[in-house]
Amino acid sequence: MNRPLPSFRVFLIGSLIATALGFASTTNAQVGTTYGFIAQSGSYTAVSGGTTISGLVANDALSAAQNIGFNFVHDGVTYTQFKASSNGWLSLGAGATGNLATNNLATSSPGRPFLAPLWDDLSGAGGFLGAGAGTFRYVLSGSAPNRVLTAQWSGWKWDKNANLLFAVIDFQVKLYETTNVIEFVYSQGLLGSVSNTSGGASIGISGVGSGDYLSLNSTGASPTASNVTETSNLSSRPATGQIYRFLPCRPPVATASTAIDCVNGTYTASVNVTSLGSAPSVSLVSSVSGTFATNVGVGTYSAPAIANGTAQTLTVVHNGSNLCNITLGPVNSIGTCVTSGTCLSPTLAIPDNGCGSNNRVDAVVPITTTGTTLGTDVFLQSVDIIVAHIANSDVQVRLVSPTGQTRNLVLNRFGGVLNSNLGNPTSCPTSVLRLIDTGAPLTNTGTSNVTGNWAPEQTLAGFTGNPNGNWHLQVCDNGLLWTGSLNYVKLNFAPCLAPVATTTVIPNQAAGTYTVQVNVSYTGSGATVGLQSDLLGLEFPSVGTGTTVMGPYSLCSPVNITLKHASNALCDVTLPIIAPGTCITNNTCLSPTLAVPDNGCGSGNSLSAFINVTAPGTALNTDVLFQHMDLIVAHTWNSDLQVTLTSPTGQTRNMVLNRFGNGDNLGNPGTCPSTVFRLRDGGTALSNTNTSNVTGVYAPEQTLAGFTGNPNGYWKLTLCDNANLDFGSLVLTNLSFVAKGSTDPCAPLAIGCFASIDVNSTSGAPNTLPPSACGFNGPASTGGVHWWSYTASSNDDVTFSICNPSFDTRLSVFKPQPTCSNLVCVGGVDDMPGCGNGSEIKVKANIGDVFLVAVHGAGAAAGSYTIQTLCSSPICAQPANDLCAGATDLNPLPYVGFGTPISGDNTCAYVDGPTGNSGSDPVQGLWYTFNSGVNSKVRMTLTPGTASNLKWALHSGLCNGLDAFSEVANGNASGVTILNVTPATNYRLLVFNTGGPGVQGTFTLNMEVPGINDASISQVISPSGLLCDGQFQPVVKLKNLGEATLTSAQIIVKVDATVVNTINWTGPALASGDSVTLNLPLVTSTGNHVLSVNTNLPNGVADDIPTNDLASSAYQANGQTVKVRVTTDNNPGQTTWVIYDVFFFPVASGGPYVLPNTQSTITTCLSTDLGSQWYFFLFDSFGDGICCSQGSGSWQVLDRLDRVILRDNGQFTTQSPKTPPQTASYFAHEIKLPLGPSKPWTASPYNVCGVFNLGLQSKIRCTTVPGVTNYQWEFSNPDAGYRRVVSASTNFVTWTSMQVAPLQLGVTYLVRNRADQGTAGFNDDNYGEACELGWSNSTPFCTGLVSTPGATFSCGATRTWGGSSKVWATPVVGAFPWDANGDGDYLDAGDQAFAYHFRFTGPGAYVRDIYTANYICPLAWTTNPLVAGNTYQVQVEVQVGGTWRGFCGSTCNLTIAAGPGQGAGRVDAAMDAVENISLWPNPVRDGIVNLRVDGIADADQRITVDIYDAFGKKVVAQQYANSGSLFNTVLNLDGGMAAGVYMVNITINDRTSLKRLTVL
Repeated sequence: MNRPLPSFRVFLIGSLIATALGFASTTNAQVGTTYGFIAQSGSYTAVSGGTTISGLVANDALSAAQNIGFNFVHDGVTYTQFKASSNGWLSLGAGATGNLATNNLATSSPGRPFLAPLWDDLSGAGGFLGAGAGTFRYVLSGSAPNRVLTAQWSGWKWDKNANLLFAVIDFQVKLYETTNVIEFVYSQGLLGSVSNTSGGASIGISGVGSGDYLSLNSTGASPTASNVTETSNLSSRPATGQIYRFLPCRPPVATASTAIDCVNGTYTASVNVTSLGSAPSVSLVSSVSGTFATNVGVGTYSAPAIANGTAQTLTVVHNGSNLCNITLGPVNSIGTCVTSGTCLSPTLAIPDNGCGSNNRVDAVVPITTTGTTLGTDVFLQSVDIIVAHIANSDVQVRLVSPTGQTRNLVLNRFGGVLNSNLGNPTSCPTSVLRLIDTGAPLTNTGTSNVTGNWAPEQTLAGFTGNPNGNWHLQVCDNGLLWTGSLNYVKLNFAPCLAPVATTTVIPNQAAGTYTVQVNVSYTGSGATVGLQSDLLGLEFPSVGTGTTVMGPYSLCSPVNITLKHASNALCDVTLPIIAPGTCITNNTCLSPTLAVPDNGCGSGNSLSAFINVTAPGTALNTDVLFQHMDLIVAHTWNSDLQVTLTSPTGQTRNMVLNRFGNGDNLGNPGTCPSTVFRLRDGGTALSNTNTSNVTGVYAPEQTLAGFTGNPNGYWKLTLCDNANLDFGSLVLTNLSFVAKGSTDPCAPLAIGCFASIDVNSTSGAPNTLPPSACGFNGPASTGGVHWWSYTASSNDDVTFSICNPSFDTRLSVFKPQPTCSNLVCVGGVDDMPGCGNGSEIKVKANIGDVFLVAVHGAGAAAGSYTIQTLCSSPICAQPANDLCAGATDLNPLPYVGFGTPISGDNTCAYVDGPTGNSGSDPVQGLWYTFNSGVNSKVRMTLTPGTASNLKWALHSGLCNGLDAFSEVANGNASGVTILNVTPATNYRLLVFNTGGPGVQGTFTLNMEVPGINDASISQVISPSGLLCDGQFQPVVKLKNLGEATLTSAQIIVKVDATVVNTINWTGPALASGDSVTLNLPLVTSTGNHVLSVNTNLPNGVADDIPTNDLASSAYQANGQTVKVRVTTDNNPGQTTWVIYDVFFFPVASGGPYVLPNTQSTITTCLSTDLGSQWYFFLFDSFGDGICCSQGSGSWQVLDRLDRVILRDNGQFTTQSPKTPPQTASYFAHEIKLPLGPSKPWTASPYNVCGVFNLGLQSKIRCTTVPGVTNYQWEFSNPDAGYRRVVSASTNFVTWTSMQVAPLQLGVTYLVRNRADQGTAGFNDDNYGEACELGWSNSTPFCTGLVSTPGATFSCGATRTWGGSSKVWATPVVGAFPWDANGDGDYLDAGDQAFAYHFRFTGPGAYVRDIYTANYICPLAWTTNPLVAGNTYQVQVEVQVGGTWRGFCGSTCNLTIAAGPGQGAGRVDAAMDAVENISLWPNPVRDGIVNLRVDGIADADQRITVDIYDAFGKKVVAQQYANSGSLFNTVLNLDGGMAAGVYMVNITINDRTSLKRLTVL
């Protein structure tokens, strides 16, 4: 739009003109028509000096003529003088003759022209309280041609008679040289803006002629100068700095406007020249874009577009005088471009308190529509706004169209402070305030976040013209302090206007429908509207304003109604969805729950819920009762709640009104539907006590009995909230209606198929059961009775059911024969499992059958109940034996074992009378009959199939009159039952079950009779399965299956088909059914066989039932008995063991044990099907074995004769044998059975078992086996997994005979033997019984030099030093190098390469120790040799079993002769003479030395090679086994030996030779 901009105010004869800036004319013209006027604000500057006219302070004084100081042209006349008046005016020239006190610009004379800055009866006299008089002076300033004359009245009293100090004013007249401009300038003085109270003043100028003047109409900032009307009553002081200017020319008149372009971001400034003033033409200049119009006349001219926000000043150039140029601006783009329908970011701030000064936020909304004429082809439908503001009543909103039309939308509405916001700023753009002509009238009521439809202050329809262009939404603030912002604006245009209507819902609860009254208040831009619903379609094609009824609709179906515009579907209006309430299901927890509106009672804003009721009657309080209403309402602060109920007939009654204080919830929402708030007539009075989760039974505000009429239809539950802040919801509603039962069997209530009727209590009703009432177990029914009538319309199974009543019910079904006066019991039931204390009965009904059903209690029980019926086609035919009269005949009964079970199925059986064992449960059974014949016992086998709770009852006699008194026995189906009967008697057997539907099903029944004489071996108790003995004693059970007492029988025993024994049994006597266990004579048998035992000739006669005489048992007499005997330690629960077969499948196990430090033996029989070898393992879960840190446990494996197979003391960790074992092949404890014939010798004097201090030469003997020459010994340490096996062709071995991997001394070994029988070798032979033994580790083993004369005599001998000279020690059994782990070398820890230790001591503390592998010590060593001529003392110790035994033998002297061959008793062993020893190369450089020995006489040799350095330290030790006369090897010295001389000691068995070796 083009909007006028503010400019300076220029007035000429009451017309608006622009500011004049220059003038030069001497042409005589009238002031009133040629002069212009402008009011400006500036400053007042008092002048000093100049010329003071003191006499002017006098009242009505007039000065003499004073010189202006330059030529001043006024009204075409040039003046050089002036006169001043004390009454506030100047007269140009010298013509004035009197001081005119009365102001009259128009005609006063003489002295014209007048210049009157404040013409009134003034005074410059002294003021009040000693204030001095005023001063008048004039001052000429400046230089030609721009001089200024200033005439100044200072301290002038406006009211000449006033004595107040402050009743003064200062003012000036300024005359400008050249421009001839006149200015009046003012200062209000100390009094400020206080008005003058006397007379009035004139301000203005006059021309020369009478009637020529310009008079100001006020002393404000924008007075008007008039040449028609003089204002002579001015009394207000002009503001300080106020300037009134009079110009000697008339400027042009123009206004400026701007047009913003929101698309391009620019604006265009336009100047509308409406008058040229006194100019011949004008030119237009922009301070930004320069001149844009030259020498133009009246018209509108546009400057080039520039960027929004760029200010520019527009100048209208007066092409006659620059003095009268006018300036417009500065101007700028007006407003802020916004997009319609967009949340503003940032928002637009609203200036505080700007309405009075037109300081508004201006939102420019560009609009483009398809129409061009508002109200014709396009309509401004509505305006949406969101204004954030603290005080709504400060806000004013107006809208300006592109054609410049302005209409107010909102003026100071919706309250004040604390009533904030038009629309909701936090929910932009969804929560707006909509201004629409059809909206509600604007209000002054305080409201915050105002939303909804409101009618604007001035209609939107008032806008006309073209809507396309920029619309301006302008918002201002009309008060101080509170500010806000514009957040959203949307202008909604449409090609039409939508109609408006309201609706009213009219429910019809009885019919279950509702109608809608539609009140059309506005048809929009069409003449009429159509009314259409989504349920019935277009119901009314054309209606005008007014009310139309639509429908009816289903009460539970919400409807959408559409107002159809007469001509344009775009303006169709769909009204808010209409529903009279929410339909809910009775007695159902709602999900989601239904919210109760907050604080809605006063405004009718409530929750309505409709519940469809189908009652068991049509007249309340006649045939149906409103029993109770259950509620669960979740709500904080119960006393806010009001609950009413409206019946289908429209009756409304209060249920709860503001009860239970500040407690929360009626009922317990957390346990829906179990915990309810119940309203029932006669309940506890409603309370105002604070209560939460209110439960129990309460009386409603108004009784339920007050409802009358037909209860069927929809009931309306209404809940409302009566206060602010607390909220809630409906969780459950239950309306309970019950039938009013009949107590007259001849006037029963009818009930049909698939009915479910709640009934009031039988309490207080009479007992009207007939004398022919059905029988029941338990107390007779004495309480009230209700009667129901059922008439069959088809052939059905009809079930009458009462589940979970309030009392212990019974159901009796009768048939009238033919009327109600003679009732015959069809069946009766007491309790039905799954129905609580309820009952259920099924009867067979044919078309036309009439049944009377009596509901009564057990004993005096009475209460309320629900009766239900279920009709169904029979799923199967009624069994033929369902009734006693159709019982299945079982005669004649077969013998036991010959009967064939018959099948029964009572699924389709109907209810029978109670039995002695049916309790209160219903009975559904099948009937059987038999005659007992000669028997007094009958064997009944009753086996359930799909039936459960199967029972039986046995009656004697015929069907008529069968009852509990005719029962002779009853029981539960438990397989075989022996019935005691009377011979030659007819019986009726009822097989039935209890428990109601679902327990019926199939079963089998077998009725048999025993023989009179019938003996049976009912069981072979032993043998059975695996036997560990080839001889056994059979154990059997003999049973008398006959009725006669059994006194004798023949018993026949067979192994397979062979009779092995026949026994004639003669008692003691067995009564019928009794049995006895018999131990029969021994039977010898091995292998796999079947033992059969049968009876014959019971009581000496033929057996009535021979088929049951025999029993048999298969056995395998091929097992081996093993006993595992464990002595536990302190932790028996950690010990277990397992025996595996050869495939490592476990065949026996034991433990964990219970008792600590206790011996326990477990005997097991091991099958030999997979051979006779097994593996035994012992385990400890803690890992400390069973000995010895936690007690002294042990274990042993024995055969059946308690002979030891294996044993040890339990020193292991987690497993025995340990892993890895000491001997790699000992991975398990091996068991081979039976034990072999050879075992360690236990008879004196050769007993070795249990001996633990055996000598090394002790013979470990075993028992001999005839014909055997080879034996084998196993020495083992089982827990360690150690085994040493040695064989011999004699029945003994010694410790010394096991020098290869010898046994350790002091260790306990388990030894066992086996003899080589059968195939050569021991693989097919088993070890015999084992025992423990050990060799002493404490024998002295003493020795010394040989003292016996002979070739080896050494004790006291004389020897030469060197060569082949030797000494001999007496050999000790067991002394030989010790290979601890038997790996063939002597380099490991615990190994000992030497067996003898010779110690030489002599003169000078001489000590020399020599170690040898045998008992020969060569007298030749390098270091510390023996010295010729000295005698030495020699001691010898031996190493046995890895332990050096000490020098415990005799000490001998040895003398060294002076030279070789000298000395008495000298004996030299010349070994080299016997064996030729070669050692080469010698010296050696590369460490490779060849050793060759020839001429060895021993068949087998043990050869050792030891090399010593010069200090006697052994640096090489090698051992070899050899046979034959030649030994040849290579010594690899690794090249690591230091250079020097070494001694090589070569020993062959008991002979030693010494060689010297030089290493380079």
